[in-house]
Amino acid sequence: MQVSAEGPQRKAGVLLLQRLLEAADALLLRLLPFIVLLVVPTLALMSDATRSVRRAATSVFGRLVAVLPLAQGTASGPGAPGLGLGAALERRRAMDAAFLKQLLDCKQVQPYELPVAPAVALRGYQQEGVSWLAFLRRFGLHGILADDMVRSSWGGRGGRGGGQRA
Repeated sequence: MQVSAEGPQRKAGVLLLQRLLEAADALLLRLLPFIVLLVVPTLALMSDATRSVRRAATSVFGRLVAVLPLAQGTASGPGAPGLGLGAALERRRAMDAAFLKQLLDCKQVQPYELPVAPAVALRGYQQEGVSWLAFLRRFGLHGILADDMVRSSWGGRGGRGGGQRA
């Protein structure tokens, strides 16, 4: 599924994935070795300009991510039995797996060095935040960092500001 395809083609592609996942959980188990190859393009479609594509991609993404831990133990590598992936797809699978590992565990994100040295040394959590934002930018994703003080000022949700959880 190419993310650069026309709107109707993108919608048809993600709807096909949605129908396949809804129709047969047994098929999903057979797809486990390939899940990594499906998650990243589906993630990209969650930001599509067409609302129906975004909605379908979100549904598919939720189903794929739910079984992603099961896919961690599946066979991989050029000689893996039954996969039949060519070298290019196997490289992409490895790159996507590394991306997902970082996405799902921010401790796995590679440290980012600021191009200009700050006047003071960053604390550990500040460096982690900078590295996380750099990771998101590198992959064209969006995000925001907020500590408990900021969260509590956004309507008293959680944090140390004495607000209630929503």
